[in-house]
Amino acid sequence: MILTLLTDFGNGDAYVASMKGVILRINPLVRLVDITHDVRPHQTRDAAWMLNCFWRFYPPDTVHLAVVDPGVGGRRRPIVVTRKNHTFVGPDNGIFSYLYDGSFSVYEITNPRYMLKEVSDTFHGRDILAPVAAHISRGVDVDELGKHVADPVMLRIFQPTITPEGIQGSIVYIDHFGNLVTNIRRDLFEKVFAGSPFEIRVNEMRIKKISKSYDENAPGSPLAIWGSEACLEISANLSSAAERLGIETLDNNDVKVIIRKEGVE
Repeated sequence: MILTLLTDFGNGDAYVASMKGVILRINPLVRLVDITHDVRPHQTRDAAWMLNCFWRFYPPDTVHLAVVDPGVGGRRRPIVVTRKNHTFVGPDNGIFSYLYDGSFSVYEITNPRYMLKEVSDTFHGRDILAPVAAHISRGVDVDELGKHVADPVMLRIFQPTITPEGIQGSIVYIDHFGNLVTNIRRDLFEKVFAGSPFEIRVNEMRIKKISKSYDENAPGSPLAIWGSEACLEISANLSSAAERLGIETLDNNDVKVIIRKEGVE
């Protein structure tokens, strides 16, 4: 059984090690896979996008533990989400928002049998979520964990819109290289433009083609490219598009990306 871990805990403290210890005491045979512990602190939107990008590449029955939990100890619920033979454990703060576009079930974790005996107010990742994930990896049915949830918290997921001028989309993620990942998918772009000339606009940046590779462009040059998720990315060859545009963080801001038909102002 595989159990993945995604957190904003970093690697300089004992938090991740504590969670792994709890998991291994419950299921010493589980295979732990560290996705990353370097999610920007408190950024559930970033964690939601990362989770959306990787989970489907793991085998069926994988358990995914995702803990980016700025509301720990408050009113937010600890939950389990099931989708396509995968199980997800984490806080009900929108971190699983991208999972809710298909067939899924959500359960609030209320059964103390599957938690540690002492639950702190500040570390539910260790005391509730990690032991629950471990028990699931051993075969505990999600129905035993608590009650069904009909209203999980969802982040606002920006959607691109088709306009008479073209497409208006948003930047949804900034990766390690400073690439700006948008919500404009390749199939939508091809449907709207169908080979017609266009111009991509992000703030003051203007791009008139979509490159097949980064090195088609001079070092430092801005470019657009289809990323691994089939979404349009705004990049800079051997450089950071985010730095070039002065975009340090998205947080709750909606940074627009506009693709206009040639000749439209």
